[in-house]
Amino acid sequence: STQSTPKCCSARIAYSRRLMALAPDKAAFEASLLRELRRAIKVEIEEKLFSGSGSSNQPLGIYNTTGVGSKTFSAALPTHAELVDQIELLADANGDLTAARFLIHTSDLAGLLKQQITSGGGETTVTYDAGNYRIAGVPVLATTAATQGKILLADMSAITLLFYGPPQLIADMFSNGKSAIGQTELIVQNYVDSMITDRNLAVVGSA
Repeated sequence: STQSTPKCCSARIAYSRRLMALAPDKAAFEASLLRELRRAIKVEIEEKLFSGSGSSNQPLGIYNTTGVGSKTFSAALPTHAELVDQIELLADANGDLTAARFLIHTSDLAGLLKQQITSGGGETTVTYDAGNYRIAGVPVLATTAATQGKILLADMSAITLLFYGPPQLIADMFSNGKSAIGQTELIVQNYVDSMITDRNLAVVGSA
């Protein structure tokens, strides 16, 4: 069984009345503020999906979840064979390889793109095929939210990012004397949690 409780992920941005007055396109200015808030929220949620502590209003990240599969690498950058071992662990747990994805840090992606499977052989550990980066045919997703040196392979159908309703947008123009100084603060709040329905279907590899 799995349990979930909402965690609040919030971002805020402030601007002055003068800045709004000087903006030539008010709609475009507001849209740019909301884009920045969305970007900040996205980065925070992605980071906590991987490495959240499970306390202090953070979801429990996949890296810190007990019971997930593990693979020990001989070096910080794994070999092609070690990554295939991760695929074997997932397959042995009856994971759906068609729904499987490697989730890695962008720097690890760059390293694996340069790493040859066999010295002098030409073929690299990560290849590009049919619109995706792949390792042994399994698609690879790269993000700076992942921890460098940790390679996650997961059947994505077992991972749920749960949102408790739509985001809430608050425009605060009055608290703490904002009306006197002409400041507006936009606050976005998301209530979110992450869950793994079958911990055997996530394998974390690291040195």
